Amino acid sequence: MNRHSFDKTQEVRIKVLQGMSLIIALVALVVAYINIIISKVYILGAIEVLLAVFCFYTYYKTCISASKVWHRWAVAYAYFFVVFLAVYILKTDEGITHWICTFPILAYLLFGKKHGFISSFCLLFASVIPLYSFLSLGGANSLHLIVNLGLSYMTIWTVSHIYEAMRYSNQETILNLALRDPLTKAFNRRALQSRFSKQTIIDEPLCIALIDIDFF
Repeated sequence: MNRHSFDKTQEVRIKVLQGMSLIIALVALVVAYINIIISKVYILGAIEVLLAVFCFYTYYKTCISASKVWHRWAVAYAYFFVVFLAVYILKTDEGITHWICTFPILAYLLFGKKHGFISSFCLLFASVIPLYSFLSLGGANSLHLIVNLGLSYMTIWTVSHIYEAMRYSNQETILNLALRDPLTKAFNRRALQSRFSKQTIIDEPLCIALIDIDFF
């Protein structure tokens, strides 16, 4: 049964993409200005400008309802890449490592529970590489940083996973209540209307069977 007219998950994902694209674009411009004008880190600043331009482009696409699925992946992983690059270049001097904790939230909001879990795990594993180098170079202070950052990441990851799991469960419950008869679990009239309205748009053969059951 096609339930897309009742399932608003994709619409929510697009709204999240729209908001995150605008926020990331604005933040990237501010950070790019700091890196280029103040810190003189030109390569990182130029990459952040490119990220801002692409995020503004994605924001525009979502505003005119022309965004694609790959826009979501591109914005998220371009953001992840720029943060990792900043961590490698700036080390811990600028506090850039704190941005790593935003990864699980963004991953779950844009991709859902399954892909959010996989992305969060892979990003945590990838974060170990630069942070391990800090530990080998910086001693006890770097150890404290890694422990605090790791615990913060795990806490945000856990909360994001629980929230998305509960949201998905509640959504399935609401959809079942809206589309199925509570006694027989058969699809109801509302489900038929939803399916029929979409089927008439698609140029395919359509067959309807009506059954009258007495003494049901």
